[in-house]
Amino acid sequence: MDADTIRLVRELCARAGMIMEDASATAVLTGKLDDGAVRLLVAQVSDELSKASTLVAAAKMLAGTP
Repeated sequence: MDADTIRLVRELCARAGMIMEDASATAVLTGKLDDGAVRLLVAQVSDELSKASTLVAAAKMLAGTP
């Protein structure tokens, strides 16, 4: 990999990590929520993790990782 590709892979992984960190903090709050709020929270966490997965998939492709 060239230097630009390595930088991009690192950036994608860092952004995915930040998303997962934020989603983790949000998920911890489920104990204080009613049923409707829990459903909304689950949908939000799912959306955020999908974004993180997309970033990781792009990083894998750039890095040539199976």
